[in-house]
Amino acid sequence: MNNPVSGYLSRETLTTALRAITTDLETLANGAAIQRHMIAADEIRALLKGQEGLGSDPVAELAPEFVASLRQRYTSTPVPPCRVCGEVLHVAQSGGGEATVYACKGATREDDSTDWAHYEQSQFTHLTAGDGDVIAFIDAATTELERTKRYMNINAESAQAKHQEGLRYRDELDALRAQLAMPVEIGRLINSQDSRQWEQPLFAVMEKRAMVTLDTHDHDRIEWYDPDSGTTADDRTARRLEAIHAGGRDVKGWERYAMKDVDVFVTACFTEQGCIAFLAIDGHNHTKPFIQAFGSYRNGEYQQLRGWLKSLPSTLEAETHL
Repeated sequence: MNNPVSGYLSRETLTTALRAITTDLETLANGAAIQRHMIAADEIRALLKGQEGLGSDPVAELAPEFVASLRQRYTSTPVPPCRVCGEVLHVAQSGGGEATVYACKGATREDDSTDWAHYEQSQFTHLTAGDGDVIAFIDAATTELERTKRYMNINAESAQAKHQEGLRYRDELDALRAQLAMPVEIGRLINSQDSRQWEQPLFAVMEKRAMVTLDTHDHDRIEWYDPDSGTTADDRTARRLEAIHAGGRDVKGWERYAMKDVDVFVTACFTEQGCIAFLAIDGHNHTKPFIQAFGSYRNGEYQQLRGWLKSLPSTLEAETHL
């Protein structure tokens, strides 16, 4: 098959077709469901019409070359090593809507001058950045299409075989729902909790931790320590020792320390309830623990994952109405 993908078949188009052909698979024995699958098959044929090398039934002829061409289109081209010295290339130019250019740092001499011949020969323009989300979608789509083919190949006259296949699919779906149970609950909590005036907050468990400082600097208290017994003086003893110290007399057997309590990070959660649950089981291991909300400004990684969690409850509710 030559050039199996001519033109652009978008991920949205593939998603629409895949959703249509995999809807209600567990009720495939139902006549209406079979009819919907026949319509979906026609939709895919229409989408693939004109693809070079495909025959009269593209659904049956989705050859490995077709998927391979999609993978090739969306897979990132690896950055090669320097052609001069073999070292790893680093970003030299990026942004402005232009392709990223890599070059070798080895072109910089010890006196900070540049070996321009080395620099120019090492340059590599990265034209194919790829899209990991698309690759992940292709993997998922391939799995779903294989599952669909299993249903299409069931003997039409064997109601029992169809029923068994439906049960297997139901078990797979139940297992997936079980895996999503906790993320869905986290999403519900995110949607309902108080954000404490932060946009997309991250909640953290903090604790107070004492550190030694100078009594001439900012400190919270003075502690007296007995190195022989390994104990700290109680309030009454500490007041007496402090009075002796203030009078300029030597306090034998005791060491005097100025202490400052600082806030120390313990762990982070998507929700305040997650921090509360953590403290319920581990709070006894921490000194004066408390919960604090932090902003996530420009933290794209955290915000995207948090947004996905927020969408799960509504997605699951919509699924129950399919």
